[in-house]
Order: sequence, then C-alpha cells, then structure tokens
Amino acid sequence: MEDSMTIRLDALQMKTRSSAHPYLKEKLAFPDYYGNNLDALYDCLGELGPTQVYFENIEEGGDFFRKILRVFKDASRENPELVLLEELPAQETAATVSEAVQSPAEEEQAEEDA
Repeated sequence: MEDSMTIRLDALQMKTRSSAHPYLKEKLAFPDYYGNNLDALYDCLGELGPTQVYFENIEEGGDFFRKILRVFKDASRENPELVLLEELPAQETAATVSEAVQSPAEEEQAEEDA
C-alpha cells in the first residue's frame, strides 16, 4: 500500500462508548463533525484513504470493542483502502481479526446450532 497511513489501535481504549469515540476520533484524525456513534464511525472509515489499522489487545476488548471491530470489518469490505491487521505477541495464539468477531449471520447460525 503506497503512501499509506499506519494506525495502532488498542482495544483496551475502546471498552466503552464514552472512551472509544474520543479515542478513535483522535487516532484516526476524524473531522470535528464526527458524530461519536457507530454509524458515524462507519461513514468516516469509508472516507479514509490508504490506511492500515493494527489492533492490539483484541482478546481483552470486551463487548463494545467487538461492535467497533464489526464496524471496521464492514467498512473495510466497502473501502478497499482500509486494511485491518492484528499484531500479536509471539507467545500468544489468539484469534485473528477475521476470527475475533463473527458476522451477524454467523452469530445467528451459532445460536441456532446451540
């Protein structure tokens, strides 16, 4: 990815709505009109130029972080310039970003199978 921006995001900073949105606004340099909600996050991610996002501590992020990660995944499918990556300590074998959050359809299927 030529001339891409690389951003490291810590899931521990996105455990709650009140901490996540100011953190994301600062780290991703969102405009002042950023709406501090998941719809606004999706919209702003769709407008990003070439950007690689590394997620850290995804296993400890909690429920709200998983919602945010789902928005990032959805936005990355629509915006090919948004690339999601994960950085794991060498000793860990945690799930990859693609495994960390199921799509809504996958979640429904898992509930039906249970």
